[in-house]
Amino acid sequence: MKASRTCPSPTCGARIEAIAPVCPKCGEAMPAGRARGWLLLGLGLFLVVFMGAIAATVGGPLLHAGAEVDGTTFTGTADQAQTVIQLFGAVILFGAVTAAYGTYMIVTGRQSRFFLIASLLLFGLLGLLCLTIMEWKG
Repeated sequence: MKASRTCPSPTCGARIEAIAPVCPKCGEAMPAGRARGWLLLGLGLFLVVFMGAIAATVGGPLLHAGAEVDGTTFTGTADQAQTVIQLFGAVILFGAVTAAYGTYMIVTGRQSRFFLIASLLLFGLLGLLCLTIMEWKG
C-alpha cells in the first residue's frame, strides 16, 4: 500500500497516492515532510534542552526576587520574575510542541493542522510575553 499525502492547501485537502512536487488538483506545492520533520525535531529539542538549562540556572534567583541566591540577586519585582519564568516555560513548551510536530512529520510524512495551530498559538503567547517584558522600565 502506497503512502498517501494530503495537500496542504486549506481549501483543497486532496489525498494524493503518488509522490508529486505539486498537488494535481490545485497546484499547491507539496511539502517534503520527513526532511522538515527532522529539522523541527532538532530545533525543538534544542529549545527544550538549552532553555531548560538556562531556566534551571537562573531559576533560584527568579523564584526569590530581591534575595541573594547562590551569590546572585534578581533586582526586578516579583511580577517581573514571574513573567520571565512564564517566558522560559512558554519557550520550553514551544520547543516540546515543535519536537512533537517534527516526530509526527517523520513518522507520517504529513503535516498536521493541529500541531500547526498549536505552534502558532504558542508563538503568539511568546510574542505577548516579550511585549510585556519590553514595556518594563529599567
